[in-house]
Amino acid sequence: LHAAGYFNRAYAWYAKARISGAGSHVREAIADFDRALQLKPDYADAYCNRGIARYRTGIRRIAGRRCLRERVVRRRSAAAAGSQDQEHRH
Repeated sequence: LHAAGYFNRAYAWYAKARISGAGSHVREAIADFDRALQLKPDYADAYCNRGIARYRTGIRRIAGRRCLRERVVRRRSAAAAGSQDQEHRH
């Protein structure tokens, strides 16, 4: 699959997780967010929503910290990759 294909599949899992998580299927939503993140590891919204879902299951203490840490790491990685791309273009 090309990059757009991975994003589309990741978004499909993300959307399914949002629907599952809105109801009473929070653990299923967490698994679906995990699937989305396997396809698109820099999917910040999936990380945050997975953290919220974990929080709803009672895993409160670690959920918020993991969400924040994972989001920061992913954004830094994406920024570093972007700056490397800029260097190669010049």
